[in-house]
Amino acid sequence: MESLQKAVDKARSSSVDIEETRSRKPAPLDNRDSRERGDSHERRNSHEQGNCHERSSLDCHQHDVAGSIVPEAEEQILENAALDNVIPGEPATAASDLITPLHNLQYTQTRQVACSTETLLRHRVICDAQPDVVVAPYNILRTQILQTMRAKGWNSLAVVSPNDDEGRTLTAINLAIAIAKEVNQTVLLADFDLQRPSINQYFGFSAELGILDYVTRGTPLDRILVNPGTERLVILPGRESIANSSEMLVSPSMVRLTTEIKNRYPSRLVIFDLPPLLTRDDAIAFAPYIDAFLLVFEEGKTSKSDIIRASTLIKDKPVLGTVLNKA
Repeated sequence: MESLQKAVDKARSSSVDIEETRSRKPAPLDNRDSRERGDSHERRNSHEQGNCHERSSLDCHQHDVAGSIVPEAEEQILENAALDNVIPGEPATAASDLITPLHNLQYTQTRQVACSTETLLRHRVICDAQPDVVVAPYNILRTQILQTMRAKGWNSLAVVSPNDDEGRTLTAINLAIAIAKEVNQTVLLADFDLQRPSINQYFGFSAELGILDYVTRGTPLDRILVNPGTERLVILPGRESIANSSEMLVSPSMVRLTTEIKNRYPSRLVIFDLPPLLTRDDAIAFAPYIDAFLLVFEEGKTSKSDIIRASTLIKDKPVLGTVLNKA
């Protein structure tokens, strides 16, 4: 683990040690539609743009995620915001009701699915049945990511790894769930691994509609989003593999989709699960459309040279930290 961190430090000065359990790729399933309502409005003050250059570490006593992401030692500014729990057709909450908890959101068009606890546990997705020792490290990761994102006025984060099967997708999923547990924060988890979409498989639901339907058939986003049973979380699933994925990611239709999911609800954080950095150019091509990266490595599998190469490829974007899998 120490040798891997030295490699990360050599490539970038803005990374943090984090540990995470290895994910297991579930078997493929079908796919389907949805949409999120519940208008949420939050105004953020952006303090400064740039990389996080401070480092921190956290002891990990279990085999699951642990870590620390420390924002720059500057004043963190988050302007009081009116977070309205709005049902379409009903008046919005008064602006004086600041930081309103987003409880009991009602999804009028978003498809809601019931995910079995057995499926979630089998795929190592955090849920109420997981012990605190498993969930708590993700909560730590969540809190420190939110502090940095809010201080800078950012709302989009891409989770990437150098190679396939290094725990990237599971990290994105569990981070999204942990963030959705915040009572005043909504999250959209986007499966932008267009060649190998798999997020819905971890939850055990099929998606009859996906990103490709929006891009090539003009299907409204309302019909594609899915709520997996976790309040304040919606998923934008993939449905089928797209061969020319990097070209598709920067096509006008995809740019329009990205803009819509980032800007429709200012209080929402969007997490993108992107393909590996060293096997495809998707994440590099898509980098201009996100605020920051979170890097995932695997102990004993990811080489030092791969860490350096991956970090160099995204050197022009802030990297909030690193997740070291199987440490």
